[in-house]
Amino acid sequence: MAASASKAIVMIDEIGSLKNCIAAIDEESMDEQSNPEWAMNFSLFIEKFRVVYMNLPALYHKSHAAPKRDVGQLIQEYSSKWKWRLDGADSLIDVGSGPGDVLIDYIYPLMPPNFTKIIGSDISADMVDYAQRFYHFVEKCEFLTLDIGSPKPLPQGLQGQFDHVTSMLCLHWVQNHRLALNNMFKLLRPSGGDCFLIFMSSHTIFDAYLHINKDPKWSPYITTDVQRFVSPLHGCDQTRDVFTQMMEDEGFCEIEADLRPRSINYGTVENFKENIKSVCGLIDFIPKSKQDEFMDDFVAAKTGDLSDSQSKCSMKYDLLIAYGRKTVTI
Repeated sequence: MAASASKAIVMIDEIGSLKNCIAAIDEESMDEQSNPEWAMNFSLFIEKFRVVYMNLPALYHKSHAAPKRDVGQLIQEYSSKWKWRLDGADSLIDVGSGPGDVLIDYIYPLMPPNFTKIIGSDISADMVDYAQRFYHFVEKCEFLTLDIGSPKPLPQGLQGQFDHVTSMLCLHWVQNHRLALNNMFKLLRPSGGDCFLIFMSSHTIFDAYLHINKDPKWSPYITTDVQRFVSPLHGCDQTRDVFTQMMEDEGFCEIEADLRPRSINYGTVENFKENIKSVCGLIDFIPKSKQDEFMDDFVAAKTGDLSDSQSKCSMKYDLLIAYGRKTVTI
């Protein structure tokens, strides 16, 4: 069942249709239908799809497919820098795991065979529930809620318990980077450890947030501080230096930071709008009857018009990749 369900999940992500997913299951999986137990288990999987997949975490997963693949390659590139324990009994916590796919697909396979534990965390209980449901079978792995940007003390049982802290595509949502870095430092063992982070320091969608918030047509509906949807480093001229200094101030050493420009082309305006809508933090503030019109204006705020050209269907952003170590605390 696990292999068949895994294949089906992948196909749902790629095809976006339950009907097509079932039709696309490969010959090997179809052969298993001769087994009544398989049929029963697959029915349970379909029910799980209806309950869990058709919600915000799944939309987030779909819209971030390209950046996540890029992050996976960067994890492979930088993983040789990670400081692994000599006995291989490493423990790791991932901050902002979302639906859990990056953690399971790219970080989990790097762990030593006899690692102690790996924890995925997210501020969203829905994301944690989604990840726990789909990855409950992964050995020595669990998911829990954690607000890394909270001034409250870290949950009991987490502080000083990890050899590695990672965070992929999360910190652009955290407004207080110093506080987040301080909490990450506290998650690492007193005997030392390291931290590896990747996030979007700037993004054209951040400009669109700021622009649409000033539009008198939509500003009355947006009853929140739009700045919380914008990376605190957006517009910074010396991103690497500023973030490196913050890491150093919070106790990290041997810091390496790199800034890499990226772009995604969605092909058509409609595809562009669909992907943006799934991650647009302001859409929930707009009445449902006006959301299509809002998305037209939101995309126009980013592109300048709704011309269906390749250049108008791209998003540009900068990825900040940062690594640092915690030395032994005496």
